[in-house]
Amino acid sequence: MSLADILSRFHTETCQVELAFATLDTAKTIMNGRNVDQRTLSFLLYVEGLICNDTNRLERGVQSFSQARDLLEAAMKQETRTPIDPKNLLHIYSAMGNTLTSSNRFVEAEECQRKAISLYLAAGEIVEERLGRLYVNLGSCLLWKGDLVAAEATLHKALLRYDRKLCCTLYALGNVLSGTETHPTGVRSAPGTSRDLLETPRSVSSCDGRLMLQGWLHPFEGRFP
Repeated sequence: MSLADILSRFHTETCQVELAFATLDTAKTIMNGRNVDQRTLSFLLYVEGLICNDTNRLERGVQSFSQARDLLEAAMKQETRTPIDPKNLLHIYSAMGNTLTSSNRFVEAEECQRKAISLYLAAGEIVEERLGRLYVNLGSCLLWKGDLVAAEATLHKALLRYDRKLCCTLYALGNVLSGTETHPTGVRSAPGTSRDLLETPRSVSSCDGRLMLQGWLHPFEGRFP
């Protein structure tokens, strides 16, 4: 499992994306023939979703994250929960929310980001920088949704309360302020209005770099703990 994770990420970073997916497909085929724990398969699908997101295969990414979520939630209902389960689940929700935002599915994206925040707060082990990243993802979703007032409030919360150093917070907040200058009344703009004001794309083609390097989508973590 770890080998498939490492190899697939290596192939992605070296622009061998199809080989990365082939590696993951081989791992899934092997696991399908064995009595593999659902958590293990969930992790593999989570990795697949991350690679899909990084390479702009958004629809497949949403499907992978959805399957990963369903498997882990099913395992949590059927078996004794482990302390790490809720943390792993919030990773999935946060990453899926980012992919949904890139797919213009803002209502679903917002639900995922709020779910990730709820799971993190419920876990009770708060690291302010990590919580700040979750709020940035929510704020970015609200920005592209066109809800500038809510986006500004969320990003201010992330910046001033949780992390003053997170560059993508400043980037997203700058985009919000650019949008509100065009709409001085401060009312919620029509869906898509603020999105049209911004030139930075929300997704990138394969090997052009990760979305988070554009400064507005931030992964909660690169992988499960």
